Amino acid sequence: MNIQTVLNPEAWAEQTFGQVQLRDMRRTRRAVQAACAIARDASASLPKQQQNWKGVRILVSLAS
Repeated sequence: MNIQTVLNPEAWAEQTFGQVQLRDMRRTRRAVQAACAIARDASASLPKQQQNWKGVRILVSLAS
């Protein structure tokens, strides 16, 4: 992984989580989106990172 990828939240999230097998491509896409949001503002709360409670619920469902 090069420095440009690490400094770009979208590229980092895609490279890190884009190939995970979560039974459904939509779940993989959500994992990438969630990781990207977390990387953009790591010190923020989950609701702020995910923009709303629906995003937090989706993130929690990915973990189960």
